[in-house]
Amino acid sequence: MPSHAKGKPSGRLPKIISPPKKWGEVATPYLVIKDPSPWFKKPRLNGTCNVDISVRNEGNATSYCTVIELYEGPFWSVTPQYFGDCELRDRKVLVLHPGVERQLTLSFVRKRSRGQAIGICYDPFHDPKAFEKGIGFGFIDRKNISHAVRYYGS
Repeated sequence: MPSHAKGKPSGRLPKIISPPKKWGEVATPYLVIKDPSPWFKKPRLNGTCNVDISVRNEGNATSYCTVIELYEGPFWSVTPQYFGDCELRDRKVLVLHPGVERQLTLSFVRKRSRGQAIGICYDPFHDPKAFEKGIGFGFIDRKNISHAVRYYGS
């Protein structure tokens, strides 16, 4: 007589079935960079200044690799296809828990006689940098570009 018939375990593990999940229930960070307040005074050409940037995780999961970058871009509006015209000035990486807002200071060196400073935040794994419309003049509705903010122009 087999052992499982006597009330003893058969040595097999029961099959584990996980409950179905909806995409809306998946935990993800959602990072938002805040508009500057107050706006920083841009330095003279080749001058340096510090820029205070505020970033918030409005998602429901921790971002273990929140990247905050400060770029200098051309004077005109920066759309995704022209983002390569921007030059990185400073970058910081930190951990950001859900509902937490952090303020940090990045260094900015002005190299262009006319341009704009652009702050970007993202998590390369869970909330990649993306902006559908663009950054700069004419992009007042920022609903789709919560990862980017323009700090000054010209």
